[in-house]
Amino acid sequence: MKNSSLILLVLLLTAVIFTAYTYMEVRAKFVPSYFGAAAMSPVKPNGEINFHSRFGYHMADSLDVLNKIKNKYSSIEFDVFYANGFWVAHNEREADKVYLETWLSASEPLNKNFWLDLKTENLSAAQIDELFSIFLKQNFPLASLIVETPTPGLSRALRERGFFTALQVHDYSNPKEVEERLNLARASAISCSISKYMPLVQMFPNMDLIVYYKAVNPLKKYWMKKRLLSNPHVKLILLN
Repeated sequence: MKNSSLILLVLLLTAVIFTAYTYMEVRAKFVPSYFGAAAMSPVKPNGEINFHSRFGYHMADSLDVLNKIKNKYSSIEFDVFYANGFWVAHNEREADKVYLETWLSASEPLNKNFWLDLKTENLSAAQIDELFSIFLKQNFPLASLIVETPTPGLSRALRERGFFTALQVHDYSNPKEVEERLNLARASAISCSISKYMPLVQMFPNMDLIVYYKAVNPLKKYWMKKRLLSNPHVKLILLN
C-alpha cells in the first residue's frame, strides 16, 4: 500500500513539474526581447484580413492529407511551386505532387481559410496572371486566401492582382531594412516563426501576423494557441 502511494505521489509530482516547465517554456516565448529603436509603422494595406478561423493545419500538401483533414480544420496551409504550371507540394521532388487546379477542386473552400506558402520566390507577370486565372476558374474566394512569400516585389505584384499577402521575415536584426521591405511589399501581414514573434510585435505593433510553430506536446499547443489568440493582430496560427 505504501509503495502504491509513493508511486502515485511520484507520478503526481512529475506531472506537476512537467506542467509547470511547459507553461514556463511557453511563457518565455512571449517575454519582450527587443529593446532597440522605437516601433515603426510600415504602410498598412487597404484590405483587412477577416478569416473564419485563426487556427489551422500545416502542410496539407497531398490530396490524401487534404481529404483527411478538410472537414476537421477551417484553416489549411499548403505549399505551391511553379514548374511549367503550378503544383501543390513542399518541393519539386515530392512524388505525390498534384496540380493546383486539382487540389483546389477537392478543397471545398466554403467557410474555410487558406494559407498558400509560395515556394517559388519570383514569378513573371504572365505567371501571376496564370495563378489568378486558376483561382478565378475555380470560383475560389480570394478573401479567404493569404499568399506567403519572402520576396517584397512579388508580394507587391500579387497585392496589385487582388491577393492578400504575407511577407516572410526570417531576419529582424536590421529593423529599418525590415520596414523598407514591408513598405515595398505592401503585404497584408507578416509571416514568422514563434521565435521571431515577440520582437516583430514590438517593432510593428499595428501589423497583422500569421505565425507558425511546431509543437507535439498538447499542453504546449494549448497555451501557445491561447497566448497567440489573445492578440487580435494574429490572423492565422499553425501549431502542428
